[in-house]
Amino acid sequence: MKKKGKFQNWILTCGAVGALIGMLASQFMTGGFDLSGLLGALTAIIILITIDIIRNWRKKDSTPDFDERTTNNIIKFYAYASNGFILLALLVFSFLSFGGFDHVSVLSVLIILFVYFSLSGTTAFIISRK
Repeated sequence: MKKKGKFQNWILTCGAVGALIGMLASQFMTGGFDLSGLLGALTAIIILITIDIIRNWRKKDSTPDFDERTTNNIIKFYAYASNGFILLALLVFSFLSFGGFDHVSVLSVLIILFVYFSLSGTTAFIISRK
């Protein structure tokens, strides 16, 4: 069986970097610099690199990712995290109402929700990898 080359697994990434270098070289040779072309090329490069990373880091065998302990740990974490978040939100809104605030900005509530979902998702990912 023929052994794959050093860069064979990362062929899309190498092609994306080559395309970026070619695009930049053509812009400098023509004397103009187009920001929209650069942003489009960077978007394509990010997509291709992400595809390569996912393809190379994917498991090659057929063993399951999660067992019963991991599933139970994630379920327990989400139960505790959601109850804790609800308790914390009620406490914050209680302190705000006692402090004399009549209105709460929707943007601040959405930012708090975004932070909660980001932290809980990241923590669940860490728990699933242990």
